[in-house]
Amino acid sequence: MLFSRGNRSVLPSMGTGATPTTVLVRTKGSLFQGDLPAVAVAAGKFAPIGNNYAAAIDFSLLTKLNIAESFDVWDPKLNTLGGWVKFAFVNGWKPLISGGTYDVNTANQRIESGQAFMVYNATASSGSVTLVESSKITQSRLVSRPAGITGATRQIFKSNLYNISGGNNMIDANVVVFSDDYSNEIDGKDAQKMANFTENFGIQKDNQTLVVEARQPFVDTDTIFFNINRFKRLSYRLEFVSENFNNNLFGYLEDKFLDNVTLIQMNGTTTVDFSVTTNPASAAADRFHVVFIKALPLPVKFTSISATQQSAAIAVKWTVENEINISKYEVEKSTNGVNFVRVNTTIATGTNNSSNTYNFLDINPVQGKNFYRIRSYNQSGSFDYSKVVLVKLGKTATGISVYPNPVKDNQIGVSFNNMEKGVYQLRLINSLGQTMLARQFTNTGGNSMVTLATESNLTAGIYQLEIITKDNHHSTIKVIVQ
Repeated sequence: MLFSRGNRSVLPSMGTGATPTTVLVRTKGSLFQGDLPAVAVAAGKFAPIGNNYAAAIDFSLLTKLNIAESFDVWDPKLNTLGGWVKFAFVNGWKPLISGGTYDVNTANQRIESGQAFMVYNATASSGSVTLVESSKITQSRLVSRPAGITGATRQIFKSNLYNISGGNNMIDANVVVFSDDYSNEIDGKDAQKMANFTENFGIQKDNQTLVVEARQPFVDTDTIFFNINRFKRLSYRLEFVSENFNNNLFGYLEDKFLDNVTLIQMNGTTTVDFSVTTNPASAAADRFHVVFIKALPLPVKFTSISATQQSAAIAVKWTVENEINISKYEVEKSTNGVNFVRVNTTIATGTNNSSNTYNFLDINPVQGKNFYRIRSYNQSGSFDYSKVVLVKLGKTATGISVYPNPVKDNQIGVSFNNMEKGVYQLRLINSLGQTMLARQFTNTGGNSMVTLATESNLTAGIYQLEIITKDNHHSTIKVIVQ
């Protein structure tokens, strides 16, 4: 790699904004012809190779021993300081990063005359690269899809990193390609990452950082672990682009610093913005990873399913149409998206051509992930599943709240969130000051919920729920009855 600063009137202390003096660099000597001596590449190492020919060469036509099916070139036009660009067989020889010399939609195996490139020996044995006369090519670039790449059978998950502080510039990227043709072990079809001078965004696997990973088709809970480093205190954007995935797959981005989960569109594009702050954990190398979860097919009779946090509880709601010989529904819950247990059974009440909505309130959710799905049974005992929905609970604020509010069907749910252990007196008072309901409730500490049911129907209007603690502290919550 050669850096020129003109006639040396420009000093490094002047920064990147200084204008260098034009300088002419000449080379002279005999032209290299014929096959050149092999360049040795040590096991598990990168090695620089120079194209000594006075002609461009095609990487795929070089003679290679134990060399990964990828190469890197330095693009001085990329970002502010330049950056490495990876070309890999499993990605159709297309670059991952736009904005420099190369087009992300155009395959490239060309290495210019005098241009250096990096290769990697992915094996435990010595390797080599030989420039041969037959590798020379004309000025035309290869734009056809290389043999052996069949896009229709390959699932592609590309992750792009942008700097959005003052712009929207792509600064790094990586890609995972799923196919039966590939192995889950690191081999010559995977591509190791060359570190940039600035931000790096790679795939962490087996103590190695990859920029391209070729692997077998996904299985449940497959995970992509990312490695980030050299991030500044700026705002960034992650962009995930998924191609050729089936509809029975869910992807979730987990952010360890913010302790949250984002659903990823598995046939489309998903963006997630984040920032690096003064907190060192915001720039931790293992801050992000993506988990894939296989969902069971969604029968047509389920038109929707949702789960939402309601105070300290989670409300699960599902709607079905054309309930044909359906006997019951079971709500199943999981904390990892894989192992589910039954938490509720609801008898089906619809007729063959009706649309019905059912509800279940989970008053014992866990801190963190709560996955739910519905299992429907027909009269013969066979069953189907809905899709899986997810709610992630963080730390709950201390206090007492009413759910639902407005109240329906004379059922008042009172949630105790991180309240002290003890006996609480509850009184529901109407606008005339009359006590409509009185109840004593023993809270065992932490989070709990009690349902208050009146003996007679409540008239629509505004009521006050009075709560008296063991210390004789009085507080009220406005309750609306419809």
